[in-house]
Amino acid sequence: MYAKRATKINKLFRTLAGLVAMHGLFAFMGHILPEVKAASSQNITFTVVPLDPYKPVAITDLSVMQTMTDDQLLLSWTAPDEDNAYAQGLSVQSYEVRYATYSIDTLAGDTTAWWNAATVAPNPPSVPQAPGNVEMMVVNNLPLGIRHWFAVKSVDERPNTSDIDTLASTPGAQANGITRDPSPPAPVAGMTAVTNPDSSFSVDWSEVVLN
Repeated sequence: MYAKRATKINKLFRTLAGLVAMHGLFAFMGHILPEVKAASSQNITFTVVPLDPYKPVAITDLSVMQTMTDDQLLLSWTAPDEDNAYAQGLSVQSYEVRYATYSIDTLAGDTTAWWNAATVAPNPPSVPQAPGNVEMMVVNNLPLGIRHWFAVKSVDERPNTSDIDTLASTPGAQANGITRDPSPPAPVAGMTAVTNPDSSFSVDWSEVVLN
């Protein structure tokens, strides 16, 4: 009797796993106790674990702007859906932002090489918002007067990581910004004015050197 019961149990698990695999939604992790033949209970316990093979939607609108603080840049983007195949209106679990003083274009468009070499920006949004809302973060302690290029990815609870944002993967479009430089340029020097035959003036001066 117990042998027949064990056979039925295994058949049940195979049937359930087959049905679920057709939909690609769950993985059934059933464990039949080694001592099934000696079991006195007719109850069966198994665990259903969500299977999420889909990474989040890639962010499409990363932007960078200056703030009133010289060494800061403000980043913003629209929160993506955590599922790029079946949008469910669910937020992602976290973000990862990286930056460098050179663009992906300088690496012949190699987003992987750029991402691996870039600096990880600290303190991304700790609680991602629902899809469609605006996320913002400030990157501090950047060198003054220097342009920085940025890219962002998101991660769901699995964890699946999204592709790099679409601007970063588009030649010439990677989000970037330059920090403020409070130092004024050197004063204009060597200015001369010449009267032209037609009574107009030509003014010349030496090249201005930035501080």
